[in-house]
Amino acid sequence: MRRYKLFKTTTGYEARNAKGEAIAFVSQDGPGEIRVDYEIPCGWEKEKFEGDLSKWSEKDIRNMLRTLI
Repeated sequence: MRRYKLFKTTTGYEARNAKGEAIAFVSQDGPGEIRVDYEIPCGWEKEKFEGDLSKWSEKDIRNMLRTLI
């Protein structure tokens, strides 16, 4: 598990590492669909989840990212 800091943006959330580099983006991709783009050693990966991002707490987002990054 990598250490990161979670920031709220206008489109969702962004996780940044200690250097300030973005390592994950969480955003609403459409009605009822949450999109998570996260960095892996050889590039970027994309996952989709059901739900409304505005109803998710910051703790829920951290728990979701913990499984991915």
